[in-house]
Amino acid sequence: MSVIVSAHELSKTFSGEPLFSNLTLTLEDGERTVLIGANGCGKSTLVRILVGLEESDNGTVAFRKGCTRRFVAQQEKLSPGATIEEVINHSLSDIEEVERAARVSRWLRRAQLDPQQPVAGLSGGRTKQLALVCALAAESEILFLDEPTNHLDVDLVLWLEREVLGRRGATLVVSHDRYFIERIAQRVIEIDRRYPDGALSSRGSYSDFIEQRANYFAARDAQHASLSNRVRREVEWLRRGPKARTTKSKGRIDAAHEMISELQQMAPSGERLNFDFASTDRKTRELIRIDKLGIAIAGRQLFNDLSIVFGPGSRIAVVGPNGCGKSSMLKLLAGELMENQGAENQGAMQVDWKITGKVTPALGLRVRYFDQHRQALNPDLTVRQTLCPHGDSVVFNDKQIHVSGWARRFKLQPAQLGIRVGSLSGGEQGRLLLAKFMVEPADLLLLDEPTNDLDIQTLEVLEDALIEFQGAMVLVSHDRYLVSRLATTVIGFNGKGQAELFADYSQWELSRSTNERTNQDASEASSYRFQSDKRSSASGSARSNKKALTYAERIELEGIEEKIAQAEQKREEVEQLLSSPALSADHIKLSEASTALSEQEKVVEELYTRWAELEMKAKG
Repeated sequence: MSVIVSAHELSKTFSGEPLFSNLTLTLEDGERTVLIGANGCGKSTLVRILVGLEESDNGTVAFRKGCTRRFVAQQEKLSPGATIEEVINHSLSDIEEVERAARVSRWLRRAQLDPQQPVAGLSGGRTKQLALVCALAAESEILFLDEPTNHLDVDLVLWLEREVLGRRGATLVVSHDRYFIERIAQRVIEIDRRYPDGALSSRGSYSDFIEQRANYFAARDAQHASLSNRVRREVEWLRRGPKARTTKSKGRIDAAHEMISELQQMAPSGERLNFDFASTDRKTRELIRIDKLGIAIAGRQLFNDLSIVFGPGSRIAVVGPNGCGKSSMLKLLAGELMENQGAENQGAMQVDWKITGKVTPALGLRVRYFDQHRQALNPDLTVRQTLCPHGDSVVFNDKQIHVSGWARRFKLQPAQLGIRVGSLSGGEQGRLLLAKFMVEPADLLLLDEPTNDLDIQTLEVLEDALIEFQGAMVLVSHDRYLVSRLATTVIGFNGKGQAELFADYSQWELSRSTNERTNQDASEASSYRFQSDKRSSASGSARSNKKALTYAERIELEGIEEKIAQAEQKREEVEQLLSSPALSADHIKLSEASTALSEQEKVVEELYTRWAELEMKAKG
């Protein structure tokens, strides 16, 4: 593969602090690269420099001549007064008319978007999907995506995976979604000042990267131990007061100081995160029992007939599409939805809801609720006031810990204790809420999207802490890696009022794939519904302008929709294969399936382009 973009010795500082220094990297044509690193290391800044939206302090960026590129930021601003079709059409304004019409039609189908839906009425997930569609439809030589899975539910993340795997151009993604990274990455680059070059690059999947990183630090630790022994011997020699009169003695003294300096540079930097969820060690067999539970909001049944018992050590994950009732279930368990109430305030609106069934908690059950909107944090209070409303210490596991020491456990520096919570970054607010959350022991943890804005390092520590927790836990998360590692039981909501229990995440995902194949015919019919009016219009135009077409072209136009349907069906079969959990572990077959998808995409694209040409000619 040839190099498509080269960045040489890039440096960038922010508020006087270096983000990265002398960073060099290259991206190759057709390669899928994922950029990872701790919050604040400069990943998004680096991408903006590569795209040309921001300048580096030093260094150069060079693209291959004529290289086309597209960028999707974490927060995209789309015109609220436009329709979906208008937004996609405008994003492709630099493309020739016939080709543009074909691409708009093709991507509306692939994303199953209503062309006349106003952008203002879209959910956060659909808005993000629309921004991604605009960039994907451009079919640029290189695509930059900054945290593309944010706001997407599981179905949309799987859709994005298929589209990224099917791309022919290069893709650079910033992401903390480890499952997503594992499925798409051909190379992983981690930005971290612990590496001599400021970054570690590894060919292969995320699991390949983890192995290479472990080998790197094992080798560095061995080198550190060897150097430590040498430095210890030289320090002892220096303490004996060697005379520096001879060239030999002076050289040894200089070499000893160089080794000491090198050892200091190799020392690990930064504070290690230290999470520990304290349980009450309650021995009650049943902490909470749910019998035939159902929740309906505004007359719509979110889920129904759910029965399950939570005991000490239960780790329950609740999964399903956005709006299926996951957060509502946690609110009910937290006591925020009470059976004697009849409405819930959602912003300026009051929404009627109804609860059926029964929830029976153990007597004196101690519950801690991590709200995804972080309403437990007051943005006007300082970090110190949030952690210690009274005094300057927190009590954890019956021990007093000074607030500065407690804050450092969560990578919050003493200098930040006096600043307002509202001025913290999203990742810092997430760690602050965890710090506040962990102070008091609990029987039951309710975690609603706890991984939002957290980097991979924090996620790994959080996972270990949750695994060690002795009480019960109910987790709502779009982080499939977290769910796969933690859950002992999965509650799957299908978004149509049904709830089902599964042994683990992979079983739920397999069940979804099976159901999708069973309903494939219905799905295909649904995917065409938004274009039916256009097709009828096109067919009418063709009939009324038959003189503009040759006889062979009229026959071709009449049969091209069926060819498109057949080609899209073959593409969907390959997409189903790519979605198989078993395939992700076989990199050879995954690569072959990705190539097959790319080839089938080309067939579909050519058919759409030909269809647009015939339609334009039929219209005269």
